[in-house]
Amino acid sequence: MDVANAIKDKYLFNRQIDNHNVPQYIYILDQNRKPLKNIKVLHTETLNDEMKQMGYTDFNLYEKRGHANRKNYRDYLNEESIQIINKYYHYDFVCFGYKKIEIGISQPSIELATSN
Repeated sequence: MDVANAIKDKYLFNRQIDNHNVPQYIYILDQNRKPLKNIKVLHTETLNDEMKQMGYTDFNLYEKRGHANRKNYRDYLNEESIQIINKYYHYDFVCFGYKKIEIGISQPSIELATSN
C-alpha cells in the first residue's frame, strides 16, 4: 500500500483510534467557524512563554529529547500524501497558525521522535 492510501485508509478515516486523526479546529470553533469564547490556543513550540504571559510565572516545561532516534517526516511523505494532509487539515493550519508544506518547494526538515 502506498503512503497516500495508507494515510487515507489507515489513519484519516479510521474511527477506531483516538481523536488524533480528527481535525482539531472542531474543538475550538463553533458551527459557523467562529472561535468559541474563553478558548486560548497555546503552541507547544512557545508553551513556556505563553504560560508565563498568562500569569503562570513558575511554569517551565523543558523536555530534552535525544536526536539519535529522530526521523524526518518528509521521508514518509510523497506529493500526493502532502496534498491529502494539506486539504484534510486545512482549517487546522489556518486556525493554529502553521504553514503547510508546499509541493515542489524545498522545506526544512520536520523531525518526528520515535520510541526506539
